[in-house]
Amino acid sequence: MRHITQRDSRLERADSDYCEADSGLFAAAAKGDTQVKRIVVTGANRQQSTEKGVRIGSAVETIFAGHGKCGYERTEQGARIFGYADQKARVTLEFWTHNGIVREIRFDDTGTG
Repeated sequence: MRHITQRDSRLERADSDYCEADSGLFAAAAKGDTQVKRIVVTGANRQQSTEKGVRIGSAVETIFAGHGKCGYERTEQGARIFGYADQKARVTLEFWTHNGIVREIRFDDTGTG
């Protein structure tokens, strides 16, 4: 994955540094590291999509039509989250939804190093 060279202090979290790569497209690295571990697509970026065509503003049904049945589901920060984990590749893909619409897409590298 790419390395973060410029941090955005407006987006800092306790355990991660965030960088806005483009309007609505963010990258994150663990504090003190430069290796990107998370990519987040938010509402301001409607052009980015998954390989299966899911993008910000897509209906929840589009997630299942393209990616199949989710591996896990949870609720956090008022969002209903549908997740897919690839244990071998050690990555996750999550769709954060509200009122049946995709509001955020997260891709995480869950491996080490």
